[in-house]
Amino acid sequence: MRNILILIILFFITLSNNVFAIHFPIRGEVKTRVKFWIKVYTEVNTHQAFIHDSKDLSIIYKKVTLPKSKRARKRQAKRERNAIKIALRRIANKNYKNLTAFENKIAKIIGKRRPQTIRKMAQNIRYQYGLKDRYYKGLIRSYNYLDYIKQTFKKLNMPEDLAYLPHVESSFNYLAYSKVGAAGIWQFMRYTARTYGLKVGYIVDERRDVIKATKSAARFLKDNYRILKTWPLALTAYNHGAASIKRAVGRLKTREIHKIIRHYKGRRFGFASKNFYATFMATVIISKNPMKYFKRFRRSNKFSYSNLKLKRPFTIKQLSKYL
Repeated sequence: MRNILILIILFFITLSNNVFAIHFPIRGEVKTRVKFWIKVYTEVNTHQAFIHDSKDLSIIYKKVTLPKSKRARKRQAKRERNAIKIALRRIANKNYKNLTAFENKIAKIIGKRRPQTIRKMAQNIRYQYGLKDRYYKGLIRSYNYLDYIKQTFKKLNMPEDLAYLPHVESSFNYLAYSKVGAAGIWQFMRYTARTYGLKVGYIVDERRDVIKATKSAARFLKDNYRILKTWPLALTAYNHGAASIKRAVGRLKTREIHKIIRHYKGRRFGFASKNFYATFMATVIISKNPMKYFKRFRRSNKFSYSNLKLKRPFTIKQLSKYL
């Protein structure tokens, strides 16, 4: 009987993993990108950064601790990038011979490559600030809302793992407001919010209402899926726009996200858009097994609330007085 029970459990685990893989495949270079973002979310805080290759995310040159002031950070970033750029060019020119200690260290990181490839790599050096502390705060906050968000997606026959998307967008902070004007845990722009039935005004901004904004986000994602036919593309369109991703599908004659990331040369399809799906998948993987990445993790209590139907209208002043 015990063996039968174990087999049943293993069957459902396998079934769950297969469903996950069907909806959210991790193939090709997406694997490398997901591994990189897991490191960003679990190994470096916001006062630290990785210096890495922007094309090949398996290449991380250095982990650095950053000064507090923005000006000092910019100076350090420029200095660190220049040092690696010079080292790469010298490795290419010397063809791996008579290297200094620093050049030899960089050579070991990149492995054996052709000089022309190394010279191109010298143009692809990028800083990525860490997100470990920010993500962890969002992880704790997420338990206030996850049950409701998953139920919302389930009712619409959508994958429940879409509920983890606010980790990428806002760290589940309903007060989040981006420099381009996106707000709430789903980071809706004003036009999109209004298109999906949210009120956005000076007094009331329903983008910050987790309940209403979640319903609108579900409809938005479902529309993306209807247009693009796969969840990786629907998610990428959440960041980049469905029309642009549809154009990429038309040009490349494929709906496979790893092929589009590798080959699509759209004018606005830059680093953030290429990595959006990978960042989402990284947060899904971490969020499903936080103890693996955060040894002191303790899940917070569930957030409880009630819906009350009022018999007559009340002003905000009256409600605040009574409550």
